[in-house]
Amino acid sequence: MDLIGELLQRRLLTEIGEGEERLTMVRGAALSLSKRFEGDLRSLVPHAVVAAVDEDCGAESDPLAQAYQELAAQWETVRNAFDEPPLSLLRAITLAAVATAAENDSNVLAAGWYSLRTALEELPVGSWAEPLSDLAKTWDDAVWKRVEGAWSPVSVSSKVTMPSVSKFDDDRIKVSAAALREEAANFVSSGNWNTFASTLMSGYTAHVDSLVSVSEVAAAAALRRSNEDLRAFAGELGRKLREILAAQENAIESTRLRGELLWWQRTAFSPTRRVGYSDLKPAEVTVVAAYDLHLLMPEVAPLAAEHLLSGVVTEASGNAEISIEGLAPAAGNLPAGSEHTPALVLDAAQSEARTQLLARESEIKAGRAAVLLFRDLQARRLSGLGSDKS
Repeated sequence: MDLIGELLQRRLLTEIGEGEERLTMVRGAALSLSKRFEGDLRSLVPHAVVAAVDEDCGAESDPLAQAYQELAAQWETVRNAFDEPPLSLLRAITLAAVATAAENDSNVLAAGWYSLRTALEELPVGSWAEPLSDLAKTWDDAVWKRVEGAWSPVSVSSKVTMPSVSKFDDDRIKVSAAALREEAANFVSSGNWNTFASTLMSGYTAHVDSLVSVSEVAAAAALRRSNEDLRAFAGELGRKLREILAAQENAIESTRLRGELLWWQRTAFSPTRRVGYSDLKPAEVTVVAAYDLHLLMPEVAPLAAEHLLSGVVTEASGNAEISIEGLAPAAGNLPAGSEHTPALVLDAAQSEARTQLLARESEIKAGRAAVLLFRDLQARRLSGLGSDKS
């Protein structure tokens, strides 16, 4: 998706001004930043999405500062062209960089998808609403295919197509033996028995050796061809069997994931705290349930998992409301994340940082808070900072 092109078509990047040269430099900055999002700045991806969506995000935030640095490397006079950092331009470069990196790396895409959904739900998007919705739809479709592959694999029977052996219809294997045939003809050409007998006697041993050699050549050719066909058949059979086994393993894994998710939801029991969620305080159950589900799920979970999480926490907490400030004591026990800005909801719960996504003192339903924490945990893992799946 050409995000910069989309914004230009809607006249949302007037800061670029006129001229193809400026546009080329902006695109170059986005491309350069995208490569870093795939590499050394990978952990910045969730924060970059929030910074790009947030109209009030300052140029000092980590993603926009990196975008300005890349833009200055392409456009040496950019600081002379603008009295202040061109925020809309930096936001566009940042989001375009994430979108480009997402095309090359499915985990970058999934991390961006988690963060983009939260940002669109919690922040005003203003004039960027349509291109952001288009990007969200693109990522939704890509994630859906990935989830479908893990949770709804193709049945094994549909993959069973066994290889076949090539047919050999010839009656014989031709062997080059012109000299031997000529020698045999010479034996009988005189028409005289005595001459034939004396000639054959002197060359009989060599003639038989030649006959045997021709037979050996024919046998070797037949064996070689059989081995080649058998090797090709075995190779293709092995590939088919690996496909079938992989499909079977995917089906088993899908069943396991569904079973564990439903067991977790039905029991409402924390495997990490070894207590029922109803025995925990609202702030604790919000954090613990989000973390438990994060450990239970693969890198990309179906939306149904978030729905079940919200229901479990809502019931266990008595539909309580909670704030980031209230989550802080329990969230402090989770693995530490980054200190990147802008802060995510989980970052704010684990520190004194403030996030534009949710005011520290504002109260929201515990079920909703758990979903936001779960998304941040998933995004952290996908961007290289989170917990490995247990």
